Amino acid sequence: MTGGKKGFTLMEMLVALAIFSTVVTITTDIFFSYQRTQRKTEELQKVVSTARFVSEAIVREVKEGTIDYGYTNYVRSGDALSNPQTVLALKDAEGRQVIFSQSGQNGCPEGSDPCIILTRDSGSESITPRGVRVNSLQFYISPAQDPYSFDIGRGAFMSNAQPRVTVFMSLMDSERRTQYDLQTTVVSRAYKR
Repeated sequence: MTGGKKGFTLMEMLVALAIFSTVVTITTDIFFSYQRTQRKTEELQKVVSTARFVSEAIVREVKEGTIDYGYTNYVRSGDALSNPQTVLALKDAEGRQVIFSQSGQNGCPEGSDPCIILTRDSGSESITPRGVRVNSLQFYISPAQDPYSFDIGRGAFMSNAQPRVTVFMSLMDSERRTQYDLQTTVVSRAYKR
C-alpha cells in the first residue's frame, strides 16, 4: 500500500493469485490421483475375488471327486497324460462328469470372453463374472498315468501316487489394466482301488 490508500497493489494480487492457482492445481492433481488409485483397487479386488471363487470351486470338486483319466479330450503321450492340460475332467461322488475349461465367446458373459466354463450333466455355465477375462487356465495332473488302472502284464497299478492337480490361472479385468495370477495344488481325497 502506498499514499495512505487502503487496498492491495497489483503485485500483491498477482502473488496471491499465483499461490491460489498452485494450491488448486496440487489439490486437483491429488484428487484425480486418488480416484485412479481407487478405481484400480476396485478392479484388483474384483479380479482377486473371482480368482478365489473359481479356485475354491475347482478345489471343492477335486477333493470330493476323482480325476477322470478316461476323458477322451485330454492330450496324451502314449498311456500317460501330457502336461499342461487346458481341460480338467472329474467324476463327482455320484459318478457324474464335471469339466472345467476355458471357453471363448460361447457361454461367456458380455465383455468377459474368454471365461471359465463349468460343465455338468445338466449343462454348462460360466463361473467367471462379467468384467473379468481369463488369460490362461492350465491344469497339471499328477500322476500322468491312471492310478486306478491295473496293468495285468506288469501285475501292478499304473501308478502308486495319490492323484493331485495343480491349477494355474491368470485373470484380468475387462479393461486389461489389472492382472492377477493364481496357482494352487489340490489332492483328491478319494483314492479307492
